[in-house]
Amino acid sequence: MQDGHTEKLRIDGPVVPLANRMLHDDRKSLERWLQSQSRYQASEAEKLAARPWAELSWADRVRCSRVLGPLAVLVHCLIVKGLVFDGAAGLLYTLQRVTADVILSMHLLRRDLAKLMAAK
Repeated sequence: MQDGHTEKLRIDGPVVPLANRMLHDDRKSLERWLQSQSRYQASEAEKLAARPWAELSWADRVRCSRVLGPLAVLVHCLIVKGLVFDGAAGLLYTLQRVTADVILSMHLLRRDLAKLMAAK
């Protein structure tokens, strides 16, 4: 089922271990990745805006701040997850995550501005 920019799995039946590994290869051009992120984060902004503050997780509350989200993602990826030690791959992943959160912040700010303009 759809949950913001992602899907959540709902299983109506037994769950068994896979016999083999499953690899997810999601290589895209930078342009396509940015377009996808804009779509995903627009959905995420809608989801976050529709939920009451009390129902948001602490991480979603930080993301809704518009400014703290990207900074928190940067610290989380580099320090908490230790990606600072993974060289170029760790830096690229960190920058992708930060970029996605910046795009989310832009979508939330655009919603804020649209509300202000509509109120005038």
